[in-house]
Amino acid sequence: MLSRIAEEYDRTKDNEHSTAQGLMKTGSIITSAAFILIVVVGAFIFTDNEMMKAIGLGLAVSVFLDATLIRVLLVPAFMKLMGHANWWVPSMFRRKERRSML
Repeated sequence: MLSRIAEEYDRTKDNEHSTAQGLMKTGSIITSAAFILIVVVGAFIFTDNEMMKAIGLGLAVSVFLDATLIRVLLVPAFMKLMGHANWWVPSMFRRKERRSML
């Protein structure tokens, strides 16, 4: 998601637009992957082993929270709040990036 946002920012230099486009391009992929993972680890809940049930429930809840709260709500909110500061890079890394692009 962040690499798509960075690619769009490199193209447009507009933080809000690049965040929206990055979310739009990766949202379905993130949601699909999270759904598949929730189904797979959620199946652990139906085992006879109590420890496996707890692991399955914990993983399913954590993946759900990551896909919804973190990636859909918090990342875009912080990207908007930080604005241009999202793209600050220390000068020594900026020079390395320029050399690698040549």
